[in-house]
Amino acid sequence: MGSRREQRSVRRPQPDRLVHKSQHPPVNIACGPPQSDVSRERLRLIAQTTGRVIGSDSLARQAQAMAEEVRAIFHADACVIRLLEGRDLVLLATTGIPARHLSERLPLDHGVSEEILRRHRPLFVPDAKAHPLILALKNRLPRKYQFTSYAGTPLLVNDQAVGILGIFSLQRREDLADTDLDLLQILGNNISVALVNDRLYAEMKQQRDQLAAEIAERQRAEQALRESQERYRRVVEDQTEFLVRWKPDGTRTFVNESYCRYFGKTREELIGSNFMLQVAEEDRERVRRKIASMTPVNAVQTDEHRVILPDGRIGWNEWTDRALFDEQGRLVEFQSVGRDITERKRLQEELLEARKMESIGTLAGGIAHDFGNVLAVVMGNVSVLQRQPGLSPRMHELLSGIASAAERGSVFTQQLLAYAGGAARSLAVVDLNALVRTALSLLGPTKVDGVDLVLNLRPDTPEILADAVQIEQVILNLTLNALEASPPPGRVDITTGRQKLEGATAARLDVVAGEYAFLRVQDQGTGIREEHMKRLFEPFFTTKPMGRGMGLATTRAIVRDHHGQVRLESVPGEGTTVTAWLPAAKAPKHAPAAKRKGHKER
Repeated sequence: MGSRREQRSVRRPQPDRLVHKSQHPPVNIACGPPQSDVSRERLRLIAQTTGRVIGSDSLARQAQAMAEEVRAIFHADACVIRLLEGRDLVLLATTGIPARHLSERLPLDHGVSEEILRRHRPLFVPDAKAHPLILALKNRLPRKYQFTSYAGTPLLVNDQAVGILGIFSLQRREDLADTDLDLLQILGNNISVALVNDRLYAEMKQQRDQLAAEIAERQRAEQALRESQERYRRVVEDQTEFLVRWKPDGTRTFVNESYCRYFGKTREELIGSNFMLQVAEEDRERVRRKIASMTPVNAVQTDEHRVILPDGRIGWNEWTDRALFDEQGRLVEFQSVGRDITERKRLQEELLEARKMESIGTLAGGIAHDFGNVLAVVMGNVSVLQRQPGLSPRMHELLSGIASAAERGSVFTQQLLAYAGGAARSLAVVDLNALVRTALSLLGPTKVDGVDLVLNLRPDTPEILADAVQIEQVILNLTLNALEASPPPGRVDITTGRQKLEGATAARLDVVAGEYAFLRVQDQGTGIREEHMKRLFEPFFTTKPMGRGMGLATTRAIVRDHHGQVRLESVPGEGTTVTAWLPAAKAPKHAPAAKRKGHKER
């Protein structure tokens, strides 16, 4: 107790000597050992009091011991220590005067105490009878303690008076010089240090007790929280639904075990990352718009969107999102509960596709039967008529037109069968670049004047396992669409090449990861309006006045039937790009056709 810094904070004031002379000559009652012996004895006792300051005794015991030592040092008849509380001096320690004979609380304005504390300096009064304030206080003490001389010093802490130390003598004395008052002040400083230490100890003890109570309370709260969290964790982890909490910027703060298992990642990998990483790219903007639309009034929404599964495939989730707002209406966090609906969506799509196929198959079957019979009769009769002698050139021309129209009707029937999956396929390892050249050579007069066809057929384009006739039909469909959409002057670029589809890219395209050959047809036409984009691959949907709406539908059916994928991108006023990916053939190049696998008819 009692650091050097605390001791330096105790001020050492200069003493005042109020010597009031009376009619009687001064009486020096000093007696005892020589002055040098007195000084040594005083130094010894001062050192002893200083030692008490750094001891571990309570303030009351230290103050009592110091009062006795101060009395001994100055050969006084009594010594009293009081502390300042408001406008009262409260008794702390006394020796030479029993505590029962003293007032517990003494008003500050009694005697010279107020003057000593105000001036912050020691005061010596040799003759109390000559000082009216001292005399008034003296008359309040028991008769046997009618002291004559008094010396007092303030107790200072950080230049603030906190108490007073006083010594009393029954007889008049003149032996207290300025150096004695300095010593008295030093002893007062020691008492001040002890007081500071006691206060610091009391504050430290209070803080320690408060901290201990807070720690105990926190430990109880933490234990209760752990128990609650454990119960909550068991409930959450046993859930088959996915649970995730995330900040407004998408950063995940909590995921349950089902969520981790579903996405094939650990809790450490998921927490702190953005949940949008698992949302399929096609749905991210829509999910963002949904999140932005949530308000305190509209705080809960249920929606479906596609997600990227651990193996790169695309799955479907249904999520119920709840936005959490603070009292000021500011968005704080989201809490989402989800479930896998991939199988449900697949069944729905398969059911829808099956219904379409059933309808189109029925239609195609009817057309193939009825229209095929009609076409057979027409083409047969045309053939007979064309062999008749003596036909005029005009008649030959009309019969040729009838034959061409019948052939086009037959092609349309084959398109329906291809879309419905009823067309036969003959698979072989073929060169995509060669198929492009062959297909374009069939265009002939269908090319648009003022629109250039630009070929960029890369030599590293891999061979594909495909039905050459059907792939040629894909090339023709895409090229004809691009030419018809390109007002002259313009150009249509046809590009082939090799591309490795893996990870998120393969998942986004919903294909198996691996090597692919791609065919890209790009025009600089008017583009496609947004409201038409979603329906472009539907059968019988067309924006052309004379179109049948089967070109893109047949194209997608053929590409998917070859385990590939097709995507269309368009910007109104800038043009359209269609890309088809077809798996690279696994059979060696130039392998004999008889040894090549994949021949299949349907």
